[in-house]
Amino acid sequence: MSAPNKDGKIDIAPQAALNEYAALKSFYENRTLVLAQQIHELTGTVEALRLDLEAATKPAPKVIK
Repeated sequence: MSAPNKDGKIDIAPQAALNEYAALKSFYENRTLVLAQQIHELTGTVEALRLDLEAATKPAPKVIK
């Protein structure tokens, strides 16, 4: 690793910076897609559980004799 310049910055090769940027961009794009998929799945699960709960707590119909 190089020592910092007078202004406190470290010189980095442009290609190294570009490679690092591309790797981080790819990581965050993939992470965003994974999180969106998980939100979609959990939303479906919550809706299914809500319907189950609604059906389980609905009063039974009265039987007229």
